[in-house]
Amino acid sequence: MLTLAEARSRSARSLVSLLLALGVAAAVDAQIPEPDLSANARVHLGPVAMTPGIVCSAGYDTNPYGDPVPVETYEFYATPQVEGWIGRAANRASFWGAVELIAFTDLVGARNWQAGGEYRRVGSRIRPFVRYNAKHTNANPTGYEVGRKSMRIEGDFFGGVLVTPGARFTLGGSFRSTVTRWDADAIYQGSDLRQSLNRRSNAVRGSVGFPVTPLTSLEFGAEATTDRFVYSPERDGNGARVDVGIALASPAVIRGSAVLGYRHFHSLTSSAGDFDGFVGHATLGYARGSGGYLGGVFVRDMDFSYDESLSYYVSTSFEVTAMQTLSTRWRLQGFATVAWLDYRASTNAQGNDQRAAGVGGAVGYNLRPRTVIGASIDWTNVVGSRAWNGLRTVAFLTYGSDNFQRLDRPVPFSR
Repeated sequence: MLTLAEARSRSARSLVSLLLALGVAAAVDAQIPEPDLSANARVHLGPVAMTPGIVCSAGYDTNPYGDPVPVETYEFYATPQVEGWIGRAANRASFWGAVELIAFTDLVGARNWQAGGEYRRVGSRIRPFVRYNAKHTNANPTGYEVGRKSMRIEGDFFGGVLVTPGARFTLGGSFRSTVTRWDADAIYQGSDLRQSLNRRSNAVRGSVGFPVTPLTSLEFGAEATTDRFVYSPERDGNGARVDVGIALASPAVIRGSAVLGYRHFHSLTSSAGDFDGFVGHATLGYARGSGGYLGGVFVRDMDFSYDESLSYYVSTSFEVTAMQTLSTRWRLQGFATVAWLDYRASTNAQGNDQRAAGVGGAVGYNLRPRTVIGASIDWTNVVGSRAWNGLRTVAFLTYGSDNFQRLDRPVPFSR
């Protein structure tokens, strides 16, 4: 069995080999065009284009809060939303917003929302961009980490510039700042989430990208990160990351993107060990001409635990989704997910790991273009120190958008 040091060394060597292999392929000259997302908007008012949408559902959930002792309830939820664009030439702006209303018969409901906007310049050698999104949500505390739903505000700023000196490569620089603020009454397992998780995370990134074919591009990047906690400065840390990514544009047989990298995190105190390891994310899909689709999502990264004694954890998750069109009106979807949460990297403790798995499916009927009614069912099972399981089945209606904004509840056919 490999030791931890040998495993890290092997991971680093594998990453370097991958960087070299992809770098050889990056000498091909090409350029992927940036699509005009406003072309299919439902409403056009001069330079402004908009697509309104709504998701509604009603059904039954045996454990909506993911508690070891479940409370069964009927749920009703609606999410009106809007997505819009301004300008179709070199200067493009977009905006979006959604409100999610959730009601239960036996539990307290919620009102989630998000709003944001983006500006970017396209079609020139120097292309600046800036984006901001604010979200108020009661989704589970940190990714897949088990926890009672509690309110928080997340503000995410992202800005930078892409420069193309010639046809063979593109230089990029960006700055990202994410602020997380939990409500004062957000308590879970005796931990004050406001005290342990309120923080600002910053990342400065540089990259170089190469077109490989008209549908494929590569990017090599490096970034430096800082995490600063408002009420728990002993959790502060600095980090660095290097990665390589590939983007596959439509109508390629396989489309999407994948990024693989190596992350280092150093705690500014001695309460937590350093993290050095493989991270990455990928969203890839294969679409058949008959209307079928098979896609997969992979995510691996570190995140901070609500429990300060556990410091951080490493989350690894996979999701596979398949969709098949049965006729001009009927379609089916199925999915399976699995995720592991490993706390031992930061604490050397045993028995703290969690594993979450889920399966489900949906059937939909197109009443008219962009209007779908149907039913979905999904089952979740969590194994670990805080085990639970739950079954959710709902009837739903979706209207308008091809890009529904999920704030907490899953949207059928939009996973």
